[in-house]
Amino acid sequence: MSKIKGDVGSLSAIIAQELEQWQMDKEKEVKRALTKRARECKNRITQSSPVRYGLYSSAWRGEAVYESQRAIRIIIHNRDYPGLTHLLEYGHAIKPGTGRVLGIPHIKPAEEEAKANVEEDLKKIFGGA
Repeated sequence: MSKIKGDVGSLSAIIAQELEQWQMDKEKEVKRALTKRARECKNRITQSSPVRYGLYSSAWRGEAVYESQRAIRIIIHNRDYPGLTHLLEYGHAIKPGTGRVLGIPHIKPAEEEAKANVEEDLKKIFGGA
């Protein structure tokens, strides 16, 4: 925190300026943490994806779809096989009367781990219990 110089009349402006600086610092830390955890989530999904030919697992991408000074939205998706993700995650039917293919959960566990890690990071950033 910087030294405060000024009279009592400008105290509210100084406090507002310090709070604005604190807020900007925390926003940068949160964006950094979210970007890091999104990268880790994408890597975990890539590693745990079913591999038949290797094309599905190598097509995962993580990208910021929206970023402003105060917000960021990151999406992780399979660029080349978007329709295959649901079928592989939850399973699907095969020829009528012959049964089902069991799903291979690989997205949900990575998502849950990323959520828990982001929550830990936010607690560290904001000093929560």
